[in-house]
Amino acid sequence: MSSGTGNGKKGRKRRKRWVVFGSIGTALLLIVIATMAALRPNKAIDPDKLSAVERGDIARSVVATGKVEPLTKVEVKSKASGIVKKIYLEAGDKVKTSKRRRPLGRPPKPPTRKIWWTRRAPTFHS
Repeated sequence: MSSGTGNGKKGRKRRKRWVVFGSIGTALLLIVIATMAALRPNKAIDPDKLSAVERGDIARSVVATGKVEPLTKVEVKSKASGIVKKIYLEAGDKVKTSKRRRPLGRPPKPPTRKIWWTRRAPTFHS
């Protein structure tokens, strides 16, 4: 009797099983790879969206509704008080330290209300 080394009918069945399961596994692996390749986004850029690089200003307008909130709030105060009578500069002008920027006039005095009252002598009724 033979000692079952895999050379008989059982060996052929075992080999056939390996070939079938190996082919099924390989087919599934190929299907998964093909699906991943088909679903991957195309990284090529449409030539219509490309243009030459040039230096210039960009002006875009955006319409949106909402609330605009600053990152930080800043209070601007002056130590000098008064009313600005005339501005000698325009926006964007260069300023030297000796150049006159603005004359300050004295603020107008607030209107004073004059209150007149008369004192009456106390009267006694008997």
